[in-house]
Parts: sequence; structure tokens; C-alpha cells
Amino acid sequence: MTPYLWQILQDGKNSWRDPTTGIALLGPPLLTLAFRWGIPWVDTWLRSSYSFDLTPYHLWILGLYLLLIPMMIGMVAGFLLLDERDEGILLYYRVTPLSETGHLLRRLGFPMILSFLFTIGGATFIHFTSVSFIKLLLCTFLASLTAPFLALLLAAFADNKVEGIALSKIASSIFILPIAVTFLAPQWRWLSAILPPYWAVETLMIHHAFPFAIFFLMGLMDHLLVIYWLTRRLEKRVS
Repeated sequence: MTPYLWQILQDGKNSWRDPTTGIALLGPPLLTLAFRWGIPWVDTWLRSSYSFDLTPYHLWILGLYLLLIPMMIGMVAGFLLLDERDEGILLYYRVTPLSETGHLLRRLGFPMILSFLFTIGGATFIHFTSVSFIKLLLCTFLASLTAPFLALLLAAFADNKVEGIALSKIASSIFILPIAVTFLAPQWRWLSAILPPYWAVETLMIHHAFPFAIFFLMGLMDHLLVIYWLTRRLEKRVS
């Protein structure tokens, strides 16, 4: 068994033992089932009871799903990273061949990959709106970057796990805000552009290839810059 696989298995065991992260791990499959059967039921109920058509908002609902899965997985990764910071494990890796940066790449890479695979699979499964697979693939990739973003946010700013829980609740509003601002005028929507989750939702709304590519690249750059800044802040805090 490789050290990386062993670390993943240990992370899984530690996450299940903790009630907070254990519940968060159950979130993605439960959320997927809720979206798969809940949205069509709500759609039918609104049509029959209030003559309200939810179809024009299906793309926003899909955008919300793309953000919620990485948010849950990123929260678990953030608590694990927070524990490692408090226990001095990150400092220990500085004197190993892997190095602290290498360990962070591995620590953050797996939640991102897991977020991507789970979200693309779940989005294909719920399938209540028509989006091309390539577009869904790229927007999911952009959304999956919010998992390492949230993990680093918790590890870099929270002093302990209690503060981490509080910060994760505050950070959840960051993931909801991009959905809320899409109902505002375009000039106001740009106010949330500095927040990485904004770009996955906004890119999903683009219907033409050229502006889609521009928004995707801008979103990718924003994610990478914020992740780099948070990584540097965490490294300074460990020092």
C-alpha cells in the first residue's frame, strides 16, 4: 500500500469518527438524491398549486448543486487540515523529502478530484436540465476548485475546530451568494466576482462559446490566485 493510499484511508477513518465531518460526508449522496427526486416533485407541485413554472430556474438550481458538493467535501478537508496544523504535522513535513508544499498538494488534490468526480456523476444522475456535457464538465471542474479553497480558508483563519465550524457556516454564505446575485442587474453581479464560487455559476449561465471561454479562464485565474494566497497565509501561520 502506497503512503498516499494509506493516508486517504486514515483520513476516511478519522472523518467518520468525528460527528461533524461524518455528517458532512453523508451530505453529497443525500443531496444528490434530494435533487434527483425533490426538484421534479417541487416543480410539479408549483405548477399544479400556483401555476408557477420552475423550468427557467433549473440552470440556477444546477449551479447551486455544483457548489454545494465541493463545499461539503472542502469542509471535511478543511477540518482535517486544521487538525494537522494544530498537531504540528504540517511543520513535520518540512523536514521530510515530501515537504510541506508537497503534502498540501496531496492533501488538497484529493478533495478536488473527489468533488469533481462526485459532482459530475451526480449532475449527470439528477439530469433535470439540458446542458452540454462539455459545458457541464468545465463548470464542474471550476466548481471543484472551491473544495481546496474552503479547506485552506478554514485552516488559514480558524484558531481551532470550534472557530472552524463557525467559519464554515459563514463561508457557506459565500457559496449561496453567487446564486442570489444572478437575479440582480449585471453591474451589481460583478460585486461578487472576487469570490471564487461566483465563476462556476456565472460561467454556467453563458450560452455562447467565446464569452464562455473568457469567463472560464477568468474564473480559473481567480481560483488559483486565491488558493495561492491562502496557501502562503497557511504556511506563514504554521511557521
